[in-house]
Amino acid sequence: GLRRAFASIGVKILGVLALFPGPIAWLIAFFVVRASARSFEFEGFVSSIFALQTWFFIGIVALLSGATCISEDLQADAFPILFSKPLTPAQYIAGRTLAIGTILFAFAFVPGLLLVLLFSASAPAEIRADSVGFLLPVLAHSVLVAGAVAGASVGLSATTRNRAVTVSLFLVLWLVPGVVAKVVHAATG
Repeated sequence: GLRRAFASIGVKILGVLALFPGPIAWLIAFFVVRASARSFEFEGFVSSIFALQTWFFIGIVALLSGATCISEDLQADAFPILFSKPLTPAQYIAGRTLAIGTILFAFAFVPGLLLVLLFSASAPAEIRADSVGFLLPVLAHSVLVAGAVAGASVGLSATTRNRAVTVSLFLVLWLVPGVVAKVVHAATG
């Protein structure tokens, strides 16, 4: 389950890299706000960092670990062996989804937690408690994104034995809606 989902060297490298955008963004914001003495919109900033985490890191990790998890078993004809044990298909799907979801949750929550804690530690005393309050939205965002993306990637993985088709389907479903939304947004102003 979890070990197999985290087995890819690409997922491990992304796990380290995913920790950097938050602290780098915090450093930039911290010094820009201090240097310019301007007010800072924390909500918009955290939202943009989460967008980066979601659409870049979560997407690639879901592609590397989740989009092919069942198709690999289909390709290897592993189902007769897997289901000869007291394991139902529902348990198998739930286990795969939970393993991928756990990794995706970590990729969303840990950087978000780090960002909120950095901002809270450096915030003026009068808004420090308010900035800690962003942990609940960080948690909710992480759970929702991890659950939805894990379910979609595992579901797509079960559609075919061909890993290339599965990866292609995932890329189309991951990228096309965002591109269409940006085009529509640009066209409508």
